[in-house]
Amino acid sequence: MRTRARPEQPHDEKTQAREREEKSRVRVPKIQYRFIRQLEQEGVAGQERVGALAMADKIKRYPLEDRHVMGSWERFTKRAIEEFKANKGDPAERDRTHAAYAVVFSALREGPPAQSIGELKQRIEGFSAQHPPTGRATEGGDGRAPAPRQRSFAEVAREEPHPAVERQAETALASLRGLSPALRASIEASARELILEGHHTQASARAALPDSVRELQEDRGERNTVHTLTLALIAKAPEHRALLRELADLPREQARAIEIEGRARLERYPPLETGLADVRRDAVEAAVKSAVDPTAHARREALVLAHAREELEDVADPKRLQWQSVGQELARDLA
Repeated sequence: MRTRARPEQPHDEKTQAREREEKSRVRVPKIQYRFIRQLEQEGVAGQERVGALAMADKIKRYPLEDRHVMGSWERFTKRAIEEFKANKGDPAERDRTHAAYAVVFSALREGPPAQSIGELKQRIEGFSAQHPPTGRATEGGDGRAPAPRQRSFAEVAREEPHPAVERQAETALASLRGLSPALRASIEASARELILEGHHTQASARAALPDSVRELQEDRGERNTVHTLTLALIAKAPEHRALLRELADLPREQARAIEIEGRARLERYPPLETGLADVRRDAVEAAVKSAVDPTAHARREALVLAHAREELEDVADPKRLQWQSVGQELARDLA
């Protein structure tokens, strides 16, 4: 008599365990990844450890998992982006909070949930001890060597672009131009999103590009490739103020023609609130495209939309022109 074959087991126990681990792994967005990666590279300085311990005192929900921390961190990031766009809040304080979140999340990431404040603090201390600061500066008041001082984005913006960074950005852009239209469009969309949401400026992209290149050399996978190409594109895309200065430096007749076309473009946009968001998006898209396609036509389109955006920005905020006038006079007086 023929016996029925036993169904073949599709996976062994190790494979099943690995699949469960993959499903339970928390997704790390781009902004959070930057702070976590910085911890891995530079270690946990005293200020970051103290910030994480202070955050632990405020947490009431236990048992606490890494996904709970990431959810709270993403909500904080959303508020931080809104403050950034409105030019509110203290950027340094926001960075300190991001760093504290990074320590708490990392302390929970490779282990079971923390059952109490005391256990969470032990995990934070343990993670900090395993990742000491890499700086060679003198020790701080808590006995830990502070991490190397990172230049602020404002400091980077005031400097001339470093030749090595410019070379990296140009090399990456040359590679981007050789990609298929679909891949090139995905990088353009990524750059446009990061600019519009306030995640990166030209200065911050230039500051982050060298580290991204080093990560790409260590791991040449999709994630690092996309990240490097996106940063290079943002680093080379002209910003709104730069385009306005370029427009002002053009011969008067040429500038006048662009201004007339920019005002005519405003008729394509809906009422003010929605129209302002739309023209900002289109202006950023045109600026990004002008970096990928360095032709006179693409540059002119970026200038036209920059002027259209400026016109609508002034309509949306009548005091804006007044403050700009005051700022120009004050800058002259302080020169």
